[in-house]
Amino acid sequence: MKRTIIVASGNAHKIAELQSLLRECIDVDLVPMSDIIGRIDIDETGATFEENSYIKAQQVHALTGLPVIADDSGLIVDALDGEPGVFSARYAGPNASDASNRERVTQELATRGCETSTGRFSCVLCYIDSHRTLLADGHVQGLITNTVSGAGGFGYDPMFVPEGYAESYGQLPQSVKDATSHRAKAARALASMIKKLDDDTAMPHPPSMTILDGVCRSSIYAAEGDFDSLEHELLDWVVDTTSATAAYEAMLQTYLFAGFPIGLEALATLDSVLHQRNLVPQTRGFEQYNTSIFEQRGGELCSQVYGSVYEKMMTRFTAISPEITLWTIVEGYGKTLSRPGLEGIYRECAVVCTLATLGRRSQLYSHVRGARNLSATPEQLQVCADAIIECAGLQAYHLFAQVSS
Repeated sequence: MKRTIIVASGNAHKIAELQSLLRECIDVDLVPMSDIIGRIDIDETGATFEENSYIKAQQVHALTGLPVIADDSGLIVDALDGEPGVFSARYAGPNASDASNRERVTQELATRGCETSTGRFSCVLCYIDSHRTLLADGHVQGLITNTVSGAGGFGYDPMFVPEGYAESYGQLPQSVKDATSHRAKAARALASMIKKLDDDTAMPHPPSMTILDGVCRSSIYAAEGDFDSLEHELLDWVVDTTSATAAYEAMLQTYLFAGFPIGLEALATLDSVLHQRNLVPQTRGFEQYNTSIFEQRGGELCSQVYGSVYEKMMTRFTAISPEITLWTIVEGYGKTLSRPGLEGIYRECAVVCTLATLGRRSQLYSHVRGARNLSATPEQLQVCADAIIECAGLQAYHLFAQVSS
């Protein structure tokens, strides 16, 4: 499948290098963003390569609506406490040349009495289209020298000697750089991900995984209060009684973590979709309120989710407030989270996505652990991760990644 992708960069060297590397795995034409929208200034306000690549890709995608790849990369010098890092392209100033940036590194090394330093090149590539966000990174360790050697490459290449070699990237053949560089590693990883998109399109996901993805993404949009996106998402995957039931249960439980107004609006949005589809969930209004039943099954589920820390948690909660402890068991786990119509693992995944979106770190930690206690697979948790970064953004994804690591 031939792909045309916009590159959020004006660096001709980078674009040519990416084109060559990506074409090893996928059939792609890279088009500079200047050919589509002219030259624009993008404020690279991120603190990491990952954040900056996302910022650039997202902004160009918003302006064009087309698939975009953005690169953020740079040199990390150990003797300079990690500088120039994300400022690599402008280390000597806003309009710095490659030569002036190299000279600044040389000067900074000299002020510390260093002729060389260990360090690394790092690269993060971000791909965004209308359906997904992909991130891939690559790193290469080496030695940074205070001399410029060779006329090949660009940027800091002539002063970087990759690990295992005696010459700089400015001296080594391009074939060596293509095999070992940070950008090569990131490009191959990203190309593999993009290639898999074609495979996924040719081979539909199992229905259960489609429902899980829909449940996760819909829960995020509901938590954000983005009901237009929620309606589009529901229309995409709610197509039969099974998916209608799963969607109803997922939207119903949003009130537990995002509040009643959000829960009601989410259910109203779903109701509109169900009328368009002429569908009725199987479990809507299926049971009467029964405190004793809810308390029994809520305790069983809560114990299953929290595992070995359940008794300790209940003791702590009871000391703080017996009422909230009972409400957690009866209202949360008994009345809502143990309802039929949606598998327990899927419920926990939906909760995880909601809590990551809302930035609830301590609760998120508990429910990621709960999903694992319910035997959620790595593939299912990856569905959560993909939904979070695509629908809730990089900050929510970082929180999920930190908590789940």
